[in-house]
Amino acid sequence: MAFLLIHMLKYLMPPCTIRLFAVCLLAAGCIWSRPVLADSAYIRVNQVGYLPTEVKRAVLLASGPISGSFNVIDANGNVALTAVVPASIVGSWNAAYPETYALDFSAVTVPGTYHVVVNGTVSPNFQIGTGAMVYGPLVANSLFYFKAQHDGPDVDPTILQRKSSHLEDEAAFVYSPPKYQYDQIVHSLIPIGGPVDASGGWFDAGDYLKFVETCSYVTGVMLFTVREYPDAVKSPQTDFLTESKVGLDWLLKMWDQKTETLYYQLGIGEGSRDGYFGGDHDLWRLPEEDDLRVTSPGDYWFYLKFRPLLRAGRGHSLISPNLAGRLAAAFALGSQVFRATDAAYADKCLLAAETVFRLADIRRITVTTSPFDYYPETEWRDDLEWGAAELALALQAPGVPKNLTKRGAVSYLRTGSVWASRYIRAQTKGQTDTLNLYDTSALAHYELATAISKAGSVRGLLIRTSDLEKNLKQQIQTGVNQGALDPFGFGLAYGSGVDLAPHAFGLTVTAQLFKKLTGSSEFDSFAAAQRDWALGRNA
Repeated sequence: MAFLLIHMLKYLMPPCTIRLFAVCLLAAGCIWSRPVLADSAYIRVNQVGYLPTEVKRAVLLASGPISGSFNVIDANGNVALTAVVPASIVGSWNAAYPETYALDFSAVTVPGTYHVVVNGTVSPNFQIGTGAMVYGPLVANSLFYFKAQHDGPDVDPTILQRKSSHLEDEAAFVYSPPKYQYDQIVHSLIPIGGPVDASGGWFDAGDYLKFVETCSYVTGVMLFTVREYPDAVKSPQTDFLTESKVGLDWLLKMWDQKTETLYYQLGIGEGSRDGYFGGDHDLWRLPEEDDLRVTSPGDYWFYLKFRPLLRAGRGHSLISPNLAGRLAAAFALGSQVFRATDAAYADKCLLAAETVFRLADIRRITVTTSPFDYYPETEWRDDLEWGAAELALALQAPGVPKNLTKRGAVSYLRTGSVWASRYIRAQTKGQTDTLNLYDTSALAHYELATAISKAGSVRGLLIRTSDLEKNLKQQIQTGVNQGALDPFGFGLAYGSGVDLAPHAFGLTVTAQLFKKLTGSSEFDSFAAAQRDWALGRNA
């Protein structure tokens, strides 16, 4: 969500301050407070707040028809707005609350704290204010979240009283990918090499595992945010530049450039099916407790202290295309972001990006994590488009040594156009998704269109910038069509079986990327509605 937050700050702060997406995909979605309400109705609002000039709506859920007016009340108890409750909007929420009403209070633009009142039902409080006022704290929360997830020796003891953890990762032993049954490992783990320094990085999601699949996505989005809004990340509270290097440094450890070997995972989630050893998910504990274990090979908790490093293949092996694409994108973004301040580091990132991308195996079933269903990504054309686009942009940057690359930016533009074309053809058959961990196409389209525009006239492209813009619009329009069927305007079907909040933010970001490319404000209200849904205007 970081890009999104910073993007919103950008338009309501002085030019020297600012968000997009990606990064922060989390902290903001956890806000909740119980509204004061009458038994027969609820009012849902964006509990974080609204920007002064944007569309502002609440949703009233009622057990029966409601007419009359609603009031918006400020912190001093004064009525800031009185307006008529409109006719019931499309659909009902459920049998208990069949009547749903959209309460528009866009006319309230003065910064402050407010709540909405309808017939004795009171909404939670919310703010109206500048991007800095309303969303600045969420940017800081996002950074705090990532700092709290540091692994290895580099932790901040002032955050959650964190202590160094998993120091044995500095000399991790390598194992063959295990075989699984019902997510539990069948037979023993087979060591095949090491030691390898796999320390550092971030914990994944509620456990202490670390995956290239997720880290490359988050790092790429974070670096994109830093590149797009450099003035926004200069304060200690928004220093995503330093934080992005935590992810990038760990990814560089997981890629051995000398032997061209990719390690895709550190640690095992489940233990063995026969009960001989346990895994990360088998025990609640603080991360530093793993270092204090007195254990030896064969002990039940051995793999909590001496965590297995899983290898994607032998040296110089081809790499699953999803991992190759998104990892190349993250490395190439690292080259772009650090080119001006640390040329040697940028060169290292660019070399890694080109090598990983060259080894993409487009005939291979996707590899994500072990087991696969932790992160069951199946789409990979978008990742290769993203990787090619970022490599093109990296090579377009000034200061890149000519002897560092064997391919030019135009070559990557052509490759990116191939994968964009194939992705778009697949999407017309309903085989793809919208922006989230499993589908990076919106970001890839934006970056490829940007690189094509920078290059000027290029022959041999299978796609034009107008095609990329059209596909972005189609992705958003799909959400708009779905939102028209939902009382809250949410652009995704609730029973779709996917993570809803990341998709809500993804649709918001996609609308912003489309606007950045085309200058069109067509989807501003839809984008705000998706953000509002995730931040409290939901059932």
